[in-house]
Amino acid sequence: MTLIKRIPIGAGLGGGSSDAAATLVALNRLWGLGYSRAELAGIGQDLGSDVPFFLYGPAAFVTGRGEEVYPFLFDRDRWLVLINPGFEISTRWVYQHLTLKQFDHLSPWQNHTGSKKSWLTNFQQNIKIRSPGNFTFIYSDLYLYNDLERVTEPKYPIIREMKACLQAKGAEAALMSGSGPTVFGFFRNRARVLQAARKLKHEHPDWKVWAVKGLRRSPF
Repeated sequence: MTLIKRIPIGAGLGGGSSDAAATLVALNRLWGLGYSRAELAGIGQDLGSDVPFFLYGPAAFVTGRGEEVYPFLFDRDRWLVLINPGFEISTRWVYQHLTLKQFDHLSPWQNHTGSKKSWLTNFQQNIKIRSPGNFTFIYSDLYLYNDLERVTEPKYPIIREMKACLQAKGAEAALMSGSGPTVFGFFRNRARVLQAARKLKHEHPDWKVWAVKGLRRSPF
């Protein structure tokens, strides 16, 4: 089996976990095993906590150690620019330096500006329940936050710089992905995302920049 890996290693993008999920799906079909998605997720859980998510994606609310996955749909297409500074960050190192004391002063329902915004709510304007386990979210009203930024960003200030660059180019929101160092920014449409990516590549040739469209359904 040969893997052509385009997602950088140690980028905070779940590249290894998505590779594992794809391999499980491929072997299930190749060998005619007939395992269900839930059975594959059970196997994937032993390989890595993020693997079940990639079997249910493209978007989901995940709890527990990663084994409880609740897929949901966004109300419209999502266009994003991803920036990677070209170096790896150890996920193990990030979690080893994550402590609960870092969040004692911050309510999970309150962002750094002090304004309250929902993560997941049952308000009609925020969430639509189509059927059990099938949700649709209005992403523009979701609260974007990543606890791991409090560990990674002080050590690597370039993450703050990349986020600022995305917002300066018109991103509606910017956030670090996973344990970093990749950051992403939401853009309203294809034209804006392509324009932003083009300018960022020109201004920062040492960065890896991708313009992407979010998946509307799982490739599996």
